[in-house]
Amino acid sequence: MKPVADDGDSLANVQLDVGRAGSNVLFRWAAVADPLGLRGYRISAPGVKPLVVKGTSAAASFAAVRGKKVAVVAVDKAGNTGVAGTVRVSR
Repeated sequence: MKPVADDGDSLANVQLDVGRAGSNVLFRWAAVADPLGLRGYRISAPGVKPLVVKGTSAAASFAAVRGKKVAVVAVDKAGNTGVAGTVRVSR
């Protein structure tokens, strides 16, 4: 059987939910499925080193992301990405 080519079109958009707990900002999102498997979710913000996590939540220091646009995007095993969920962190 031939392997199936994956162009990334099957990755869904990440719907981002954001909250605050003390000095941290909490990011949560629903799981995204991909037919060839998901590598994880890449979290990025200007001036902050990108992070890839396997689960559906992450936390960041409020001081590190305050005033910045944070993006979370699903990344499949082929390196394709879906559409990022974004939020600008304020107060």
